[in-house]
Amino acid sequence: MVKIGIAVLLDYLEPYKPLCNVNKDEQLCISMLGFFDKKTPPVEKELLFIGYASDLPANISVEHSIILICITNCNIPKAYFENPSIHLITLDSGAELIAVYNAVDSLFRDERRMKLATSKLFQSVIHDFSLQQMCDIGYELLGNPIVIVDNSLKNIAWTSNIEVDDPLWIEFNKTGGYLSNESLLLLTTQSEFKQDLNQSSPFIMSKGQLKHRRM
Repeated sequence: MVKIGIAVLLDYLEPYKPLCNVNKDEQLCISMLGFFDKKTPPVEKELLFIGYASDLPANISVEHSIILICITNCNIPKAYFENPSIHLITLDSGAELIAVYNAVDSLFRDERRMKLATSKLFQSVIHDFSLQQMCDIGYELLGNPIVIVDNSLKNIAWTSNIEVDDPLWIEFNKTGGYLSNESLLLLTTQSEFKQDLNQSSPFIMSKGQLKHRRM
C-alpha cells in the first residue's frame, strides 16, 4: 500500500493538463495500478485505474472510494463528477494511455522506494546502527551522497562505494576523511555554512565557489 498526494500526482501528470474533482491536499491509498475498459469497469477499491472516457460505463454504482485517471476522448457523464466516492482526474484528449501509465508508475515506484528507505532509516535508529550504515541508507532515501562531520570538520562517516564528481568528495576519500586547509577555507567561507548551528530544519547552501550545492 502506498500513500500518494493528489498534488504530487497532478505534478507528474502536468504535461497532460490534469483537472480533478477532489481536494489537492488529499492523500490516496493505492495498492496497485491498472487499466479500465468496457469489459473491466473501474470499481475495485485501492486500485488506481487509467483509461479512456469512451470506455467508462454509462452508469456506475460504488459503495467505496475509487480512483480514476481518464483521458477525455469524449464527454464524461456528470455522475462521475458529482459522486463523492469517485476520485476523478481528467486529462487532455491528446494524452497517450501508455505514456500516462508510465508517468504514474514512475511516481508509484518512487513512493515505494521512499517508503522502504524511510523504514530502513527508522530501523537503523531503533537498532543503533553505525553512522556509516545510516549514511548508506540515507543515500538510498535522498539519492545524494551524505557526509557526517564532527566539530573539527573531520569527516567521520560518508556514503560508501559510490563515485561523485566533486573535488571535496574526491579529496576526503583519498585522505581518509580530512580536507586540506585550502578546501576547508573554500567551504567555510560560504556565507551559509555556519547557519546549521541555529537551524532546526535542513536548508540548501548555495553553490558559491563549490562545484555542487550542499544541504
